[in-house]
Order: sequence, then C-alpha cells, then structure tokens
Amino acid sequence: MDYLDPKKKHAHKIRIFVGYGLFAVLIALATLLLVYVADGYYIDRSTGEVIQNGLVYVSSRPGGAEVYLNGEKQRGVTDERLVIPSNTYTIKVTKKGYRDWGRTIRLEGGTLRRLTYTKLIPKTLLPTVGINLRSNPSSVSQSIDKRWLVISYADSPLSLSLIDMNASPITNRTLQIPKIITNNKDGRLKVVEWAGVVRQVQQNT
Repeated sequence: MDYLDPKKKHAHKIRIFVGYGLFAVLIALATLLLVYVADGYYIDRSTGEVIQNGLVYVSSRPGGAEVYLNGEKQRGVTDERLVIPSNTYTIKVTKKGYRDWGRTIRLEGGTLRRLTYTKLIPKTLLPTVGINLRSNPSSVSQSIDKRWLVISYADSPLSLSLIDMNASPITNRTLQIPKIITNNKDGRLKVVEWAGVVRQVQQNT
C-alpha cells in the first residue's frame, strides 16, 4: 500500500508542501494586484505602460451640469467622479441658462481632487425684492455664519431689524432694545458679540 511506503509517503508530503507554497504565492500576488488596482494603477493597452490613475470629484450648484475634460464631454453630469491618469487637465462645467465654469488642475496619481465649490451663475440676472426696509439704514452687521443680518436706523436706534437670510422667503423681525440700557447722548449701540442672534450690546460712548 502506498501510504505504507516511506518513499511514496515522503513524496506525497513534498507535493502537499509545494502545493501550499504555490497557493500562498498566488494569494500574495493577487493581494498585491488588488492593492495596486485600488491605488489607481492600470496597464495602458495601447502602450503597455503601467499608469497610475487619480480621482476627480466634480459637483456644482445647481446640479445636473455637463462636465468636459480637455474639451471632451464626459458621460455623467454633476455630481461626477472622473478616474483619469495623472496629468494636467482643463475641466469645464456647463448648464443651459448658466455661464460656463472652468478650471485647470494638476492631478497626481493616487490622489483625490474635489471641485465642490462650483457655483454656476445665471446668464440673465433678474432682480428680486427680498425685503422692504422702513428707512435708510445707518449701520448693518452680519453674523459670522452669514445667517443673521442686523440693521439699525438713525431715526429709531433702539428698534433693530433682525433678518434671517436662510429663511425662504427671507424674514424680517423687529428687535426692540430696552431704553434702560441707553443713557448716552446719541443712543447708538455697538455689537460686542455675535452668536445665533445678537446677545450682548454695549453703549458706544
């Protein structure tokens, strides 16, 4: 019987170890290949060269805009992901009724570039009335997050307009400052701290 023959038993062990070794090498090569593919490497079929890709993410406001890469229209629209070799590219974003937007970028292999600040401007700007002010403002201040706008008036310095710029439509509320906190000559106020709304005021002496 073969399993009782020492020579055949030894040869069988060698075949098993060789098989395990080849299988381990195959797994290592497959893992290495997957790592390179994940890092953007691929073989150019026309030249046979190994090239590393990069990723460009293009978004726009409003969305649904066409994307051109070096003058060639891409399949998708914004928000679009472009997997392309490292190089210098001219990217253009177009949408009907809006002005074209363009930018030249240098893309390195294995890197990600985000063009997420694309804001398309309409070709025709139509003025609209957001709010009506009761008189000419004497001063205007805006919160750090650009949401709140506070307007004061020379004829009524204690009656401020508090405007929420994020509301649709824009809302205008009156913020009445108590008379007890002002006893100076002109009654003017100075903003000391901004938060979500005006929290603290100080006499402008």
